[in-house]
Amino acid sequence: MSLSSEKSYLNPRFKSLWYGGDYSPEQWPSDVWAQDVALMREAHFHVATMGMFAWSKLEPSEGRYDFDWLDEVVEKLTAGDRWFILGTPSAAPPAWLSKKYPGTLRTGPDQVRRGHGNRVNFSLGSAIYREKTRAISQELAERYGSHPRLLAWHMSNEYNGEDFGPESIVQFRAWLKRKFSGDLDALNHAYWSAFWSHTFTDWDEIDPPGPPYGETAIQGLTVDWMRFVTDQTVDFMLNEAAPLRQISPKVPITTNLMGTYWGLDYRKFAEHIDFVSWDSYPAPVDHLDNPETWFNVGFRHDLMRSLKPDVPWLLMEYTPSSANWYDIMQLKRPGVHRFESLHALAHGADGLQYFQWRQSRGGQEQFHGGVVGHSGTNDTRVFKEVQEVGERLTSLCHLAGSTTQSEIALIFDWENRWALDAACGPTRL
Repeated sequence: MSLSSEKSYLNPRFKSLWYGGDYSPEQWPSDVWAQDVALMREAHFHVATMGMFAWSKLEPSEGRYDFDWLDEVVEKLTAGDRWFILGTPSAAPPAWLSKKYPGTLRTGPDQVRRGHGNRVNFSLGSAIYREKTRAISQELAERYGSHPRLLAWHMSNEYNGEDFGPESIVQFRAWLKRKFSGDLDALNHAYWSAFWSHTFTDWDEIDPPGPPYGETAIQGLTVDWMRFVTDQTVDFMLNEAAPLRQISPKVPITTNLMGTYWGLDYRKFAEHIDFVSWDSYPAPVDHLDNPETWFNVGFRHDLMRSLKPDVPWLLMEYTPSSANWYDIMQLKRPGVHRFESLHALAHGADGLQYFQWRQSRGGQEQFHGGVVGHSGTNDTRVFKEVQEVGERLTSLCHLAGSTTQSEIALIFDWENRWALDAACGPTRL
């Protein structure tokens, strides 16, 4: 790690290591909020990330916005000398939107439109959905974009997946036309589509590839589809980011990436965000007895850092205790959490953010670890370990803005992986 005088910060208004986590005040009565701020102070939390899953609270009905509750939370955080990151809520649309505009829901590769629910269940190609996400971004930017305690904008949450709906199909065909300059013969030649009589004679004959029912024998088409999905998702992000850039141009923008997730080429995202952030959840094993775990995590840290090598990155999510989607919700052994936290800093992170601050009482992630558990107190091993990490970060604040120098380079390329996955041979490893 280089400590040169030339430093680059996540946000120069806060020249220290960021420490905090995902905070969901919309899940809790208002009398809990003051307790949260007091506990954050004890845990050395500086930064609360809010809003990614609060759309139904922010806009309870179409065009009717309610920011009073969020104003109160922001006031309490500010009074408690805390900072905040504000997210755009596109990852989880409200039920009223899905019911009134069913075309905004995602369509699977089986050509069946999904019902409302879960998250990231929206159509990337839907013009209406883009209009609605941009509108709420506009409202958030106008209300909070100039707030002195706003450190960053958090775009959506873990962009992922593919949409096979009618609007996305039309956009894919248009993307192919642009790539091949309207020359269908050039496309057929590039795809070698004469094999098995797969020659296209009209652009409208081209559908997105993939199982269970789509084309799987034209590798070039599959790779181009994945390129399109990346471009479409980046364009979706830019649409909801546009009001933020316009109204609050000095507030940095990021989105939480997922390491070696193969569905999107993250280098395309890095061109449009101000700093990289990502979510790290190592498998629940006896970590300190299994160095391979840390080789893998370290590789992902370095991959994320490489997307914008001249800017520090942020660990946007990791668990203080356990993750709820593994078969066994194993708690970290004493000392492992401290090691995991310092490990990220050693790989160039300028901050650590947990998911989640307060453990939910219900819902999909009610058993996912939280800094404040279901007991609601600070008298737990997890809270004390988080507090210990916060104390350590305070003593290491001079590292903020420094860069990491690597002596060995590795090539990591999403498109090459797509090509290997699409090919029938020579290897499936």
